[in-house]
Amino acid sequence: MKNLIPLILSIITLSAIAQNNKCATDLIIENAIIENPEIKENLDKFYSEFEEYKTKKQRQSTDSIRIIPTVFHIIHQGGNENISKAQILTQLRVLNEDMRRENADTINTPSVFSPFGADTKVEFKLAKIDPWGNCTDGINRVYSHTTNGASGSNGVNTAAYWNSNNYLNIWVVNSMENSGVAGYAYLPNTAPTPYHDGIVILSSYIGDWRTLTHEAGHYLGLKHTWGGAAGESFCGDDNVDDTPIAYDANFGCPPFPELNNCEFGDSINGEMFSNYMDYTSDNCQNIFTKGQKDLIDFTLYGNTGTDGFRSNLWSEDNLIATGLSDNIILTDCLPVAEFSENNRMICVGQSITFTDASWRGITNNRSWVFEGGTPASSTDSVEYVFYNTAGVFDVTLEVSNDAGTATVTKSERIIVSNDWGNLNQNSYQEDFENPNSYYQKWHVFNQDNNNSWSHYTNGGYASNNCLKINNFENSPNEIDELISPSYNLHNFSNVQLNFKYAGSSRNMDPSDKLQIYVSNDCGKNWNLRGSVQYATLTNNGFQSNEFEPNSSTIWSTKSISIVSTYLSDNVRFKFKFTADGESGNNIYIDDINITGNVSINEPEILDFHISPNPFTDNCTVNFLIKEDKFIELELLNLLGKKVQYIFSDNFTKGNHKIAINRKGLNKGIYLLKASTKNGQIIKKMIIN
Repeated sequence: MKNLIPLILSIITLSAIAQNNKCATDLIIENAIIENPEIKENLDKFYSEFEEYKTKKQRQSTDSIRIIPTVFHIIHQGGNENISKAQILTQLRVLNEDMRRENADTINTPSVFSPFGADTKVEFKLAKIDPWGNCTDGINRVYSHTTNGASGSNGVNTAAYWNSNNYLNIWVVNSMENSGVAGYAYLPNTAPTPYHDGIVILSSYIGDWRTLTHEAGHYLGLKHTWGGAAGESFCGDDNVDDTPIAYDANFGCPPFPELNNCEFGDSINGEMFSNYMDYTSDNCQNIFTKGQKDLIDFTLYGNTGTDGFRSNLWSEDNLIATGLSDNIILTDCLPVAEFSENNRMICVGQSITFTDASWRGITNNRSWVFEGGTPASSTDSVEYVFYNTAGVFDVTLEVSNDAGTATVTKSERIIVSNDWGNLNQNSYQEDFENPNSYYQKWHVFNQDNNNSWSHYTNGGYASNNCLKINNFENSPNEIDELISPSYNLHNFSNVQLNFKYAGSSRNMDPSDKLQIYVSNDCGKNWNLRGSVQYATLTNNGFQSNEFEPNSSTIWSTKSISIVSTYLSDNVRFKFKFTADGESGNNIYIDDINITGNVSINEPEILDFHISPNPFTDNCTVNFLIKEDKFIELELLNLLGKKVQYIFSDNFTKGNHKIAINRKGLNKGIYLLKASTKNGQIIKKMIIN
């Protein structure tokens, strides 16, 4: 309801959003106005012209349905935020039912408000032709760190963008800059740039939700029912005549009537808390009004002689260009081949689950190739692959339909390790002087294929070589992981991981961080053990130019204690770097060493392992002894009870292999125990 309270621009930053303010539209626009006051003029002009539109009743016939070409940009890093097409289609159904007043819960609209309910005559449809003239299903999947901490300034809008004059861009993200925010949209003519114009929404609110209905209302010109845009608050003006004045947002589902103490024209029926532009629960929202439809019409039509701000979207020319005209018949889209896996690092004998995540076109045929895996190939959408040999392996997926074939190969995707360390020494030190040692033993996970860890040859702590993370050109929240070789720390105690680091920043408030993890299961699971971050990591202070190490005095030392729980015969370390981006400069590490007390009494049985494991019929037990020993092998169940005696004998020093047949044993998990006179060692054995 319109009131006459003057508007006062509040300078409020996005960080001021309360946790229960699920929509950040008002504050996003206020921030834009602070940066560019002309946006406030645009906003005032838009609603002033709408008042003229209402007064002159220059209203267009709206018997036809206005189709809005829509693209969902799924911004993801391979997690749950990479939502399915089914979720998107469910969300579109909910959105269009709400827009057309075809939602089943219209019967819940309070009877005094029901006569004001309107079919907005707007439908959102997935585009079928992209801006470059290619076939699309209106879903664009982009791997980007900007899915985290999304805001008007974190770059999510430029990670993927289709011309906002032709498409409604909906960016689906993993998290917002501020918790409690589910989404936001720019009102017409308020986006700082065309790249910002559209809707940003959490992936967890895509599906059977009404958050997108609310944000689509903003996109089409609707304010919150209490006003709220550009500094308005408490009994503000939403420029709609048939929505009763509202004091502020409502939450949950208030009882009818929800009265308030607003000075100007409080309705005896209270606030319209069932309106989609309030903050009430989804099960409480069920109405757009005729007055709100008028505002949507104005956004889409404009005044006499002036096109509406979003009039081009639903024009016939644009519907033809985006593939949504009734006169266009399109064929299937060529799919984009893509897959995911539940892990990239495992021990010999373990399995990885691969899932076909191909998109854009329907997949009629599929072919996997799993280098080093069992099975080596498959045509299933989900496949469980065992790796019984240590190594680094490629994975290939080929998908096809009537439009053609697409293939993706991810080189060195899977790292399979023996369950004993590659390095068996009394101490460990890596100064990166030998580049071959780095390239052969260390692994880099570069999630976004941008700047990452590399071998640096122009300076180190006490030499010419070290490792560098090129952070001068990194973007915010980019993650790069450096993974060490596997070490045998079975006989160590009081272990410390030590390394040198040198860094710099381009401002006085850096937020880069380096986290150090440990794993004793071949890298399948990781535990955080320490970190160096912020000003501590950038120990050389501010530098506007690219930072390079030029002296041994610029390095600092980080020492991390490793608890005994992780001191096994297969230990790896991971250095996880997360970039600030806006203020970052290069970071270097060098002189990585592991220190501790080494037990004189090393195990009597070394390199004890089973291959393959799991197995179906036969396996081989491998072990090494450094002197002649009597050894007995027994098979136990998980409760420690002996299931089968296998073998016992006197063995000479050296490597030995013993074949085991599963005859008489059921499928399941067992414990293989090897005993000497002075001790024993136990390994898990799996029979398929």
